[in-house]
Amino acid sequence: MFKTKIQSQTVRDIVKVLTGNIVAQGLAFLATVLVSRDLGPARYGDFALIVAIFTFCTQLSDFGTSTSYVRFLARHRDATDRALNSLVTFKLLTGSALGVLIWFSAPMVSEYFFNTGVYVKYFRCTALALVFHSILTSFIAHLQGLERFRSYSLLSIAHHGIRLVSMLAITFGLHASAHFQYFLYAYFFVAALLVIVLVVRWRVRPVMHWAYIREIYSLGFWIFLSSVAVILMMRIDVVMLQKLGDPVQTGLYSAASNLAMVFPLITMSITATLMPKMDGFLRDHSVRDFIRRTGRLTKYVLGVCLALELASPLVIKLMFGEAYRDSTSVFGILLVSYMFGIVINPISLIYYQVSRAYILTLVNWGQLLIGYVCNLILIPRFGADGAAMSSVLLHVFSSSIIVGYLYVVQPTLPATAAKHA
Repeated sequence: MFKTKIQSQTVRDIVKVLTGNIVAQGLAFLATVLVSRDLGPARYGDFALIVAIFTFCTQLSDFGTSTSYVRFLARHRDATDRALNSLVTFKLLTGSALGVLIWFSAPMVSEYFFNTGVYVKYFRCTALALVFHSILTSFIAHLQGLERFRSYSLLSIAHHGIRLVSMLAITFGLHASAHFQYFLYAYFFVAALLVIVLVVRWRVRPVMHWAYIREIYSLGFWIFLSSVAVILMMRIDVVMLQKLGDPVQTGLYSAASNLAMVFPLITMSITATLMPKMDGFLRDHSVRDFIRRTGRLTKYVLGVCLALELASPLVIKLMFGEAYRDSTSVFGILLVSYMFGIVINPISLIYYQVSRAYILTLVNWGQLLIGYVCNLILIPRFGADGAAMSSVLLHVFSSSIIVGYLYVVQPTLPATAAKHA
């Protein structure tokens, strides 16, 4: 009965997170449709690259602590307030330090990626916005670690909802020539409003307990190295399309990628729910049992993928318009790539539980290298389709290593998992 109760609670939590993510990412997708239609493929390509660079910088400022913080809270429920104060203070310091670096390097970054200095002011805005986005991830991780999944989902919905309303106001309230600039401002600074409200609501104080930070960072170091590789891997296609192709190809790829986010959406919901529960699960079950249960998702994933493949021409035309019709093939290829994540990402959580996070780090950096080489070969020949093909190849590589290691190389992992839980 207890086991059934645990399983049903996990399912309910996954449904909560998935529902919240569907609403939040639905709002984000509507904002993407609004911006991409308003700006057109070429201008939207520049917008997408600036956002990609900002996302990478946000990941850098995190240092992997948000993910490791979830595991920390699962083991130290008596230190929640002190831990939150410490993490927010740490993020304030790291975000500010990186922001200063970005501020002074903005002219070089703008010139390198766009061959013009016209975007310097936007990169300096990222330096300011970085601090707020970094702190916001602390609150998200805090709610996830406490398994307050309803609040976790509502915070994400509020973030994307306010951003969408802001972009709608820009679209209908400002001249078209100002849209690019203010769309970026809305993307960057909505987080500031939420952070101010959350700091007041949670009564966060600028106090840092170094013992907590050291413990969080002991796991966070490998997560940080992995996250840097992952975010580079996710954005290298956009950067290389801009350098080896043109802004139109970047815009077509970005539109297709945002539409294909249905699979990463499901993946994030499952992993966000399972992460704080992994300790308890692996105390009572083997690693191979966890892999078998997760593998049952495969048939459902294939069904969703097939349905989306068949509907893709109509969906892209309705969502983005005729200008993005060449995104259809990109979308179809990316669906194949992203479907691996639904099954493999939950399995990869095992590596954190058995102190093998460094293996994921090596896999992620291997993916980055493969992605770079494949993009170098495929983008000049196939454009946006080539970048999507590269994504499929690197996901096949990582899936083979992650599952193969657990099954073949480490047959004693069930006992190891129990030991480290």
